[in-house]
Amino acid sequence: MGVSLSRQFATLLLAVLVSSCNATAGAKRHWWSSEDRELAVKRPSDHALYQGKLHFRNRDYGLAEKYFRYAVEENATSTDAWLGLAASYDNLRRFDLARRAYKVVIKQIGYTPTVLNNLAYHHMLRGDLAQARRYLDQAEQKDPGNPHVQNNYKLLNEWDTSPGARPKRL
Repeated sequence: MGVSLSRQFATLLLAVLVSSCNATAGAKRHWWSSEDRELAVKRPSDHALYQGKLHFRNRDYGLAEKYFRYAVEENATSTDAWLGLAASYDNLRRFDLARRAYKVVIKQIGYTPTVLNNLAYHHMLRGDLAQARRYLDQAEQKDPGNPHVQNNYKLLNEWDTSPGARPKRL
């Protein structure tokens, strides 16, 4: 009788664990689609890039850096992964590593408006406002009216006009 009772208990426990795992997986992985699953199987770097972007959007820069680094390790030619890695490093205040990642991006695609805008933000975070403004001016010249560039101009002007203070988003 003791064996059957313990077997019933084990079966019940297993059923509860399996049902809770399924509920948890559904709750935590609502963003996961069948396309993402196929992508992750075909090219691990695409899955890592997707994860990096997701965590970056959620301002979890530590996890974003981890996934962008995985993406770069799997596909060293992924400009998106390198840009994400550089931006993650910036937000983690690892400016030395961000600079190295930007160098790779610049070799791959040159000084595009996106790269110039990111470099401007990089310099704002480092407190080099004059260099940040030079990069923003170049980005604006290449892509007038770019909303990301305009947003960084606003941040820079907020910081510039109140000495010693930093904009809330930085």
